[in-house]
Formats: sequence, C-alpha cells, structure tokens
Amino acid sequence: MNTIMNNIYLIGFMGVGKTAVGKVLADKLGWTFLDIDEVIVDYKKCSIEEIFIKYGEDTFRKIESKVLKKLSKKTEQVVSTGGGIVVNKYNIEYMKESGFVVTLIARPEVIYNRIYNDEARPLLKNFSGDAKLDEIKRLLYIRAGLYTKGDYIIDTSDLTVSDVAEEIKEAFFERKHKS
Repeated sequence: MNTIMNNIYLIGFMGVGKTAVGKVLADKLGWTFLDIDEVIVDYKKCSIEEIFIKYGEDTFRKIESKVLKKLSKKTEQVVSTGGGIVVNKYNIEYMKESGFVVTLIARPEVIYNRIYNDEARPLLKNFSGDAKLDEIKRLLYIRAGLYTKGDYIIDTSDLTVSDVAEEIKEAFFERKHKS
C-alpha cells in the first residue's frame, strides 16, 4: 500500500451500497464525493445504458479507466466506482497509488433485493426473477478474486449505511497512521 493515502475508493458489485456509503463517508470526512458513473455520464452526455448499447462494454470500460486515471490525480475524495471497474487490472493500481481501496460486499440475495426494480443496470437488463439472481451469482463468482484486491473488506448485508461509513473512516485512519 502506498504511504500517501489521499482518497478512498469504494469497489464492489452493484447494489452493495457504494454510492450511499460514499456520500455519508465524504460528509463525515469533509471530502468531495464522486460517483464515477455520474462523471462518465457528464463526460459522454448520455446514460451508462446508452453507452453500453451504442459502444459496448469494452468501450465503456476504456472510458471508465480514463476517468479513474484523471480522478486519481486529485485528493480528499471518496470515489464510488462501478461494479466492473476491477475487470481492468490497471484500475486497481491507479486506486492503490492514490488511496485506500475498500471493497463492499453483500450476499447475492441482499444485492438482488436492493436492485430488483432498478432498470438502469445494463448487465442485468435481460434478466428477471430467478434468472436475475443467477446472473448476479455468476458475475460475483467471476469477479470475486478481483474484489479481494481491496485494502479493506466490509460485508454490508446487515449493516446500516452510517455504520459502514464509520467503519471505513476508522479503518482509513488506522491504516493512514500505520503507513
């Protein structure tokens, strides 16, 4: 881990609470909150879903990496990342070079319940009911090893947003003082 932790990055699968936790954590720290997906939407002037449809996932991932690299040069930010940001190994490196990487996890059934009615999830758009839960499990299985590359892991399944934010804040300062 680097010796200068200037940012906190939240990684993990969709529906684990990255955005909700990130907003509360940034407020607790007095830092800026950024959601990479929102930055991409502003940059491309279209929705994530439109980017996936028009250009495909590979192009989206390239845009995501470009945005992350730019954001990693700034400081005192809590950055909520997209669930697939870990697919590009260089993204983890960008985050670790400029901050503390926290992986949020949750049980597949909890994720399913959190995003059940959310139609803005391109990777789950063609699934419903049990098929959607199966796809969540499949994607989690594929990405599991990538999510373990965070500096700290928290299961959000049974915690409040505030509890998760407080735990991250404590872990961040503990690590910062050790480095």
